[in-house]
Amino acid sequence: MKRVTDTSRRALSLLRPLLATRAVQVFDALGRYRQAYGSTPTAYELLRFLQVDQPALDLNAVRPRLTELEDAGQIVKAGKRCCAVTRQRVYTWAVVTPARQAMPYREQPRRTHAVQEVLF
Repeated sequence: MKRVTDTSRRALSLLRPLLATRAVQVFDALGRYRQAYGSTPTAYELLRFLQVDQPALDLNAVRPRLTELEDAGQIVKAGKRCCAVTRQRVYTWAVVTPARQAMPYREQPRRTHAVQEVLF
């Protein structure tokens, strides 16, 4: 078991509300990036996108949030491509769209009139 110092615990307790807020910011930025550029961003591209409003952000503000959101099932790796910032082939990230729920058969609209017209 890893020993954690009191100062580390205190720092985490102070950061916990900020981490949740940052995850929401990253999630929101993924959607805004997609709308603005029509593609899914890499971690560095997303960081540059967020730095327009918050220049003090670094990669450690974004990258861990991507992992947390992926573990929560809210985002997925969308594929690999060359990053515009690093020029390396890396994963891009996309928001998970909710799956459409199938409508139960008894609730589906009936098309009896159209079928009867075709039959007769």
